[in-house]
Amino acid sequence: MPVIVEWSRNAGIFDHPSEAAPRLHSLDTLVHYYTIFQNNDGSACRSRVAAGEAHLGRTMKIILVRHGRPDENDSANPGDPPLNDDGRRQADAIAELLSLETIDRIVASPLRRARQTAEPLAQRLGRPIDVVDEWAEADRFGARYRSTETLRSLGQDEWKRFLTDPIRYLGGDPDRFQAEVMGALKTIAAEGDARQKVAIFTHGMPINVVLSQALALNGFVHFLPGYGSVTRLRLRSDGSIGIISINESGHHALATSIASTGP
Repeated sequence: MPVIVEWSRNAGIFDHPSEAAPRLHSLDTLVHYYTIFQNNDGSACRSRVAAGEAHLGRTMKIILVRHGRPDENDSANPGDPPLNDDGRRQADAIAELLSLETIDRIVASPLRRARQTAEPLAQRLGRPIDVVDEWAEADRFGARYRSTETLRSLGQDEWKRFLTDPIRYLGGDPDRFQAEVMGALKTIAAEGDARQKVAIFTHGMPINVVLSQALALNGFVHFLPGYGSVTRLRLRSDGSIGIISINESGHHALATSIASTGP
């Protein structure tokens, strides 16, 4: 279950939301915070509380979407597999969620699993998908896609190798990869209007890079975005990044609930 907060660089972390207000840790500059939790029926509830410095200025909203689950056993395209059945359902659930919002632009990684995840939303909204190479995963030139579940299954030593230097493990250069991802985000901010909302369909490592940069964290692997998860940001007018939510996934539970009950 995600815990949602809008952060500054020196902000702290929420505990899991309870019936009362969530507890704050070492929070120096709270701008606004949100909690999103699941009702018994799987629907998402949102509560907005203003505190601290209420003035945000004009901010572009960015929605980072991790692609749906790919077909890891696809023999025709092992390095760039399509979505499997679960991934296609996840893509439809994302489209159901985001089609209720005003999405001004859709951006996607060039990798098949990201583009296919973006397609249902693009079809619903009648918007094109802008493919941007810099939102690709670090393994984009690898011979075979391997999920984090597969990497874990290779044993503790292999998993530790991945965690120690994940971008290099996947075949990328950490400094270059980080610069390309953050450059792509900066370009989107420069090309758009501050009032826009942009959905970016990407991968686990670019999402980690952005979040780590926003929170001034060392290293890259601090979060494990789920397949088809949603992470929301604000690009503030001073160039800083506010984090509204990380790893929203309730739309999948709701879609499953609706599919199981039928019309």
